[in-house]
Amino acid sequence: MLHLSAALAGAVQGDHDGARAHGAEAAGIAARLGERPDSFELFGPANVNVWRASLAVEAGNADEALTYAGAVEPRELASGNRRAALRLEKARAYAMLGRDADAVRELRQAERLSPAQVRHHPLIREMVTHMLSRARREAGSRDLRGMAWRMNII
Repeated sequence: MLHLSAALAGAVQGDHDGARAHGAEAAGIAARLGERPDSFELFGPANVNVWRASLAVEAGNADEALTYAGAVEPRELASGNRRAALRLEKARAYAMLGRDADAVRELRQAERLSPAQVRHHPLIREMVTHMLSRARREAGSRDLRGMAWRMNII
């Protein structure tokens, strides 16, 4: 978890290579330990890949984020909040690629798992606002407008 925390700090400071190195170190440790739902902070390969997906999104690497997210078996994540976090990172990556329908599908799945986490997350609210603005030019989707309404954006 210290490596993941250091990776997050690096990403916030714009040191994406350092963040990637700490993420890789955490992944190596997690691979040796395996999935252990009783471990501190749910540390294991699946959760590390959720973190790595998040770090890749922060670095602007949507395809890399989707690769990490795709390597996660959601049932290996010990909580609904972590499964929702996985969906949120996939949504962010899809939105970066302009694949709004896929992003909305992931948001809806995340919302089923953890409504408050989705509706009150500042980055997700910003993403939905941006997608809604883009969708208005293209007539928008009912699901996206519903998501924005539940977030009190419209």
